[in-house]
Amino acid sequence: MASRSRILLPPTAFSSLEIAITEERFPNQMKIR
Repeated sequence: MASRSRILLPPTAFSSLEIAITEERFPNQMKIR
């Protein structure tokens, strides 16, 4: 769910934090990003 939210949200400071959390939870998504 968080992954979808960050994709919809623009590249903001808050989004950066979400991406960092997503990388830890789903390292596979980091490659897609």
